[in-house]
Amino acid sequence: MMVSTQTTLGPETTQPVLLARRAVVLSLFGGITALKIVAFMVLVRAGVAQPFVGTNAEMHYIPIADRLLSEGRFNGPELGPIARCPPGIRHSWP
Repeated sequence: MMVSTQTTLGPETTQPVLLARRAVVLSLFGGITALKIVAFMVLVRAGVAQPFVGTNAEMHYIPIADRLLSEGRFNGPELGPIARCPPGIRHSWP
């Protein structure tokens, strides 16, 4: 009687198993992420948690977003050095 020395499965049988495991892991990560987002939104609505707003956002991004929504423009001549920079350009502030 001949005993096989091959202990691992061939590539043709392991590929579907790996794909199934990957799909399970990715769906678990997606579900956990969705639960975390929903939990955070519930906590914010209840007033228990507040989103972090950094100094950069307070000084630059939030005013720009307000101006875009209220006036329909990104910048204007009264903004000084910010007025020369289009959206998406990384620059240093004086």
